[in-house]
Amino acid sequence: MTKKTVKLHRFFFVRPKDSVDADIVAEELANFDSVDEVFMTEGEYGFLVKTKLCSFEEQKGLAKRISESSSEKCSMATSHYHYRK
Repeated sequence: MTKKTVKLHRFFFVRPKDSVDADIVAEELANFDSVDEVFMTEGEYGFLVKTKLCSFEEQKGLAKRISESSSEKCSMATSHYHYRK
């Protein structure tokens, strides 16, 4: 396994409200600035949102906008390394 230091990304784990359409939420999330990709998942969270890592204030602002949209819960994680088999 190799470990590379790569451009950092922040991931948001988003649980949408029960009453919203998943396609609408995905499109809404994809339209935010600095969002690279949106993945629909199963389990506690409905979406994984991959973003470019910018300033902490910008990320907090994005988390707030995501929370104010169609989401019930939003959590963040930062990727510092990329491991590849």
